[in-house]
Amino acid sequence: MKGYCEKNDIERYMLTDIDSSFNTQINEWIEVAEDIVDGITGRNFIADTVASIKKYDGDSTHELLIDDCVELSKIEIGDPVMTKEEIDSDNYHIYPYNKTPKTKVYYDGLFSFGHENIDVTAKWGYSVAVPADIKLATTILVSFIIEESWQSEGETESESIGTYSITYRKSAKNQSKFDRVKTILNRYKKIPIG
Repeated sequence: MKGYCEKNDIERYMLTDIDSSFNTQINEWIEVAEDIVDGITGRNFIADTVASIKKYDGDSTHELLIDDCVELSKIEIGDPVMTKEEIDSDNYHIYPYNKTPKTKVYYDGLFSFGHENIDVTAKWGYSVAVPADIKLATTILVSFIIEESWQSEGETESESIGTYSITYRKSAKNQSKFDRVKTILNRYKKIPIG
């Protein structure tokens, strides 16, 4: 589990207590909901606590678009097979300056053209703590799964967000909750560039 929501968040949202014998099942459903959230948005909402390297292609420009990160600690350039040279942090700027996630680097030199010739070491992810509305969306998705298991009768309805679909008991209340989830996730959807 990534930590987008917890069992007590779901209990408070649903105004019910869930027996502890269901803890393992609830955790599995939370993982499913987290994967749906990440898959639809193209993001990881809780950043890594340890920095790791991602490789990028240089294109002979000053700018490099990078994946979401909360902290960038090192950039190295060079042949992908040989030892790369670290760029002095005074020679590049990370954008946006005043908020996370960081998504772009401007280098005073040029990111030389090449395949996997740039190594960026960072703590990858959208934020240090999950945004409140992503926590709510994940909680609602898990509540749909739980409510579905409670009910065995009634007409069902299926909805899709991107390549993901969910089936739930048809009601105005459920449709409203599903619309709220779609609105939240669409705001965070990462738009692929290039």
